[in-house]
Amino acid sequence: MGKGEAYRTVTLEDKRLQEHYDWLMKIPIAAQIFEEMEASGIPRPKWQRLHAAYFKTGYLVIITEVPCAEEEIFKRFAQVFDLTYTRFLDLSKAEAQAKEAKLELSLQRIRAQVTSMSHSDELFDIVVSMRKEFVLLGHEADYFWHMKWTPESYEMSMTSEEGDRVGMIISVPKFVHDEIPRLAAWEKSDSPIIALDLNGREAWDYINKMNTYGKYHLADPHAPSEEDILSIGGLTFVIARTTHGEIGFSLPGQVPNPLKNLWLLWFDSPVYLTWHIDVLRIYLPLKSRLEKQKSNWHWNGSELELWPCRNRRSL
Repeated sequence: MGKGEAYRTVTLEDKRLQEHYDWLMKIPIAAQIFEEMEASGIPRPKWQRLHAAYFKTGYLVIITEVPCAEEEIFKRFAQVFDLTYTRFLDLSKAEAQAKEAKLELSLQRIRAQVTSMSHSDELFDIVVSMRKEFVLLGHEADYFWHMKWTPESYEMSMTSEEGDRVGMIISVPKFVHDEIPRLAAWEKSDSPIIALDLNGREAWDYINKMNTYGKYHLADPHAPSEEDILSIGGLTFVIARTTHGEIGFSLPGQVPNPLKNLWLLWFDSPVYLTWHIDVLRIYLPLKSRLEKQKSNWHWNGSELELWPCRNRRSL
């Protein structure tokens, strides 16, 4: 198209048309469409004209199988579509800004909760608040957890299934994760996120090893049984890396591509990971305040230890 050209046509017939269809048949989705058309008795055209009507950000293509005496109408279609598409872009931008603002409000509420803490063990309640905010942002989640990685174990605090309280606090030996190849490989990688889908038997094997080898500081009496896990067909874990471990949530069953909808809703912004990491980093400035309290929390030289002793007040 020449500079400033708003409309052009390309006529295809005979050998040139055949070459065009040969090229289209190399595209899997196009090949499927034409094969279905031929199977339905719709023959390929012997002649066709491509009408390209340009607008600011692209062009419309209208294909006719006979000459059209009113080609000017295609230019008018493009002008109308230009207005429509411009409006679409404006709305998309406004929606993205609204999502960003909603996410920032979630962060602000969690920051406010953290900075208003008066007791060190209130830190456990943050994981409950994070799940609440996550669900309010339009996402599905059953259990929601934070896990601190150490060389020997994983220190985990997790909500109840309803998400209204902390349901479990446990120290899990490292070999439990090492025996799940995909999870172990991810932990050793630089990838920021993983979606780990386990069938019923695999999921229960993981949970049973946590129950067998883990050291509970708080146990959830309503935790799912083997029968529960098998009946829903397993579990899917969506896990994001943080500066000192992970944060994640679970979904019932083996969910195909669970990141797809999350990405459309949220992951299109780098805020996804920083939302988690930012909240966790808020913990660290509490060091000086908590050290002044008579509590069982302590600073190990690089980060705040998250595990109080058994005398901590009931959650």
